[in-house]
Formats: sequence, C-alpha cells, structure tokens
Amino acid sequence: MSTPRRTSIKKHPGVYRSISGKYEIAFRDSEGKLRFQTVAGDLQDAVKARAKVIERKDKGEPVGRSKQTFGDYAEQWHAGLNKRPRTLEGFRYQLDAHLLPRFKTRRLAEIRTDDVARLVREMTNAGRSPSTTDAR
Repeated sequence: MSTPRRTSIKKHPGVYRSISGKYEIAFRDSEGKLRFQTVAGDLQDAVKARAKVIERKDKGEPVGRSKQTFGDYAEQWHAGLNKRPRTLEGFRYQLDAHLLPRFKTRRLAEIRTDDVARLVREMTNAGRSPSTTDAR
C-alpha cells in the first residue's frame, strides 16, 4: 500500500499536508476544475490563503490559471452579441484599434485593473476623446 500524496487536516476543509510537510489548499477554479496550490508557511497561512481564494471566487474574480486569452474571449464575446450592425461595427473597431493590440495574447487572469488604467491614461494623453476612453 502506498503513502498518500497528501492528507486532509481535520476541522479545516480544503487544507492538506503533503508528504513533503508543506501545506496545500484545494479549490475549484473559475472553470470548475479542482486545483491544489502549495502554500508557504504554517497551517494558519494555508487557512487564510484558501479563504482568500474562496472570497475572490465569490466576488466573481478569476480563480486559478485559465489559459483563455483576451483575444479568444473577445472574439467569443463579440460573436455572441445581439446588437444592431452599426453597434457591432463600433465594438469591432474599438477591439481592433485599442484592446487587441495591447491584450490579445495575454491570459484573462493576468490582466489587472492597473493595466486597463494605464491604457486609458495613455489614450487620454494621446488626445483621445473622453467618449473613447470613458468606461461607461
């Protein structure tokens, strides 16, 4: 009989101790796949880390390492819209002119608020109108 790779910690669901002695947390990522992540520190650090992951997921933030890129998501989003042709043209232009050149190959989970704020700031400094840079 082989030794299990990790053992669960009683009274702390989703927290495990690996055979190396380190703590691991278990959670479902944004796509529903079960993930394990090694946590530096002691049991309390692992409990806190798992609570943060669960909180992020509850807020609707991406959790885990999704491989979907912004470009793939943008194409799926645009194809699924039910809008007038001129509205679709406007969205397509904004994607092609501003968003895809900057974010196309980046994973969705890697794009942060600061990245978008930087893009808006650069567009504003380049003289773009507020209707182009406004996030409404």
